[in-house]
Amino acid sequence: MFERYEFTIKKAISEYPNEEKLIRTLVEVKEDFEKLSEICKLTLGIPCKPMLAKPTRGISDILSRFEGKRLTCEYKYDGLRGQVHYFEGSIQIFSRNLENITEAYIDLVESIKTNMAGKENELSSFIIDC
Repeated sequence: MFERYEFTIKKAISEYPNEEKLIRTLVEVKEDFEKLSEICKLTLGIPCKPMLAKPTRGISDILSRFEGKRLTCEYKYDGLRGQVHYFEGSIQIFSRNLENITEAYIDLVESIKTNMAGKENELSSFIIDC
């Protein structure tokens, strides 16, 4: 039971990193902690915590974990990590520290708007982690 409770709280913190809302929700739901996942979940406009890489001893460790499975790999380049939140024409960009950095990337905002023009009926919202 404790492990499930711990998992639910960790998941909620990762998807909805607003400690005040999380604590208030826990007080409201009391023992019915499964409701936490329904309330504190991935939400457009609220950045989620980035998944961090875990060190490995080498490429052979990685390949053995995925043996017999389809696998795609890519090089990791240094640079900025960001989340793009798009909802019905509104665009917000967040840093890995969950700060709103939209104003620093106006060219990206304009590119997304240009590419989404006329496609709102097909796709009204998305989150890109990049």
